[in-house]
Amino acid sequence: MTDLEPFKFSESTLPSQVTPAVMAQVVRQFMSSFASTSRITMRYALRRIADDLGMIGSGMGDVDRLPWHTVTAEAMAELLFAWGERLETGTIRLYMHALRGIARACYIRGLMPAEQFALIAQVKLPRGQNKAGRGRAVEQVYKTALLRDCMQDERVQGVRDAALIALVFGSGIRRAEAAGLLDENLDLDEGELRVKVKGGHYDVRYLAAWAIPYLQAWREVRRANDLHHGFFLNRIWKGGKLAPTGLQGRSLFYLLEYRSKRAGLPFIVRPHDARRTVGTEMLSTHGELIAQRVLGHADLSTTRIYDKRSDEVVKKIFAAWG
Repeated sequence: MTDLEPFKFSESTLPSQVTPAVMAQVVRQFMSSFASTSRITMRYALRRIADDLGMIGSGMGDVDRLPWHTVTAEAMAELLFAWGERLETGTIRLYMHALRGIARACYIRGLMPAEQFALIAQVKLPRGQNKAGRGRAVEQVYKTALLRDCMQDERVQGVRDAALIALVFGSGIRRAEAAGLLDENLDLDEGELRVKVKGGHYDVRYLAAWAIPYLQAWREVRRANDLHHGFFLNRIWKGGKLAPTGLQGRSLFYLLEYRSKRAGLPFIVRPHDARRTVGTEMLSTHGELIAQRVLGHADLSTTRIYDKRSDEVVKKIFAAWG
């Protein structure tokens, strides 16, 4: 976006007490409340905001060192107007929450006047609810194809990827929760796992019986490599040696894309598709309250987004309509 550039900054225009180093501390404070994967999202949001406000072109390309304390409510309003017909409502709200968050961090640090922050907080965000939800429910034939491809892979990566697929499709946990799962928090005898969820606390999730043998097979590989603790889903070095470090959340995107292509699926499976699949199956079989518990939603309305039963009825009616 090049038609919106209300800011033209250089380091020399910053007040002496608000140096780029101070701003870097403010950004770290803002980021500290997010999980590692969410920090990537917030950083991208801040970069998009800075780019659209003309801040990137000021010679201070690092979002950690930009003068966020100078952003005003008028600038937010201009962004909302410019983004109105270009971005989805959910994306706009995400970006605006990032901007409000960094403004709040500046205010707490004493770098933004109370009146300026109050005006920013009063800017109304666009309303809109994601009634379709993200992802798609993956049919059983495609899940089977993914697992079959993994088991036919003679490399150790095949065992790990089968465990990954079984974990997300057998529990419905989020990709960040899957990537952060620790071996010591996985009880295969009871079919339970403790995951670090949104908000930073731990919660208990459960595994489908069919998924447990795949996870047990991977645990045996870990034990053979003298790995008894730490991240359950390891990175694998060339030559098949297991690294002590775990997969990143975004690695799940690449691995599922790789397996989707190898298995010859007509679409690419994404991590949230597994969660969508579990949610849809729980709703169809056990109802809303059980689905809410399985998915860990605080609000039942979020769980209802996964309910596509009426859509399937309409789809069948139209398919038979001759």
